[in-house]
Amino acid sequence: MNNFKKENVMKKIVFTLITVFVLAIAGNVVKAQTAITPYIGETYSYTLNGITVVNASTAVVTYSGTNVTLPGNINIDAATTNGSISFNVTYNSGATEGDLTVTITDGTTNCSNFINLHITPTAAPTLELAVTKSAANEICQNLNSSPADNTAANVGATVNSFTFTVTPTITGSLPTGATYSFNFDLNDYLIGATAITIEHTSGDGTPSVTGQTGTQISITDASANSPVPQEFTVRFNTTTGVANETITGSVSAAVLQSNSTAAEPDFTGTYNPASASVVVKSMPAIGTFSY
Repeated sequence: MNNFKKENVMKKIVFTLITVFVLAIAGNVVKAQTAITPYIGETYSYTLNGITVVNASTAVVTYSGTNVTLPGNINIDAATTNGSISFNVTYNSGATEGDLTVTITDGTTNCSNFINLHITPTAAPTLELAVTKSAANEICQNLNSSPADNTAANVGATVNSFTFTVTPTITGSLPTGATYSFNFDLNDYLIGATAITIEHTSGDGTPSVTGQTGTQISITDASANSPVPQEFTVRFNTTTGVANETITGSVSAAVLQSNSTAAEPDFTGTYNPASASVVVKSMPAIGTFSY
C-alpha cells in the first residue's frame, strides 16, 4: 500500500473513532457531572475510550485555561484496537474555564487528530456548623410547685431539660446524594452524682445511639442537599447542695461527603461557634422539719 493510500486509511479510521471518543466522554459526563464542573483544588480522572491506531502513537493532553496540572505525554502501542487511555488532571487554586484537549499523533505518518472537552472549574463546597442553646446563660433547676408536707421542693421536681442545636450552612454546588457527618458531645455527664444525658431529638442523618445516652453521639449520612438543624436534648434531675455546673455542648469531626468524582471527595468542615454553654446554678439542699 503506497503512503497516500495508507494515510487516507489512517484518516478514515481516526475520523470514525473521533465519533466514538465523543460518545464515550459524553457518556462519562452524564454519569459524573462534576468531571466537567470540577472542584478547584481537586484531582479528577478521565478516560478516553475507543482508540485505534495503525502505528505507535502519542497522546498529548493540553488545557486552554490556566492553573491546572496535566499528565505527561502518553505512549500508545502500535496496532492498538479499541484501546483506551486514562489520566488525571488537578484543578489548582485560580483554575479558569477552558477546553481539555487530547491530541493523538501517529508516530509514523505524523498525522494527528484531537478531541475537546469543555471544563468549568467551580469553587469547592464548604460546611460550617454553628452550635446554639435554648436555655439562658445561667439557669436554676426545677422545683416541685406542690411538694408533699414536710418535703423539700426539689423532691419530685420535673426533669430539667434544654436543647443544643447544631445548624449546618453548606455552600457550593453538590451532586445529589451528598452528605455530612459530625460528632456532638458534652464536657461532663454528671452534676454532683446525678447523670446528665443527651439525645438526638430532631434532624436527619443516623445517630450512633438512639435514646438518651451519657456519651458522645455521632451523626452520619445527614443530607447536604437539603440541610436541616440537628437538635440534641440535655436532661438531668434536680440536684441540690452541689456547686455550679457548666454544661457545654460541642461539635467536632465535621466532614462534608460531596459524592463527587474527585479523587478526594470529602471536605473538612468548620465551626462558628463550635460550642455553647449553660451554667446550672447551685441550689440549696433542705432536709425536713423536726419538732
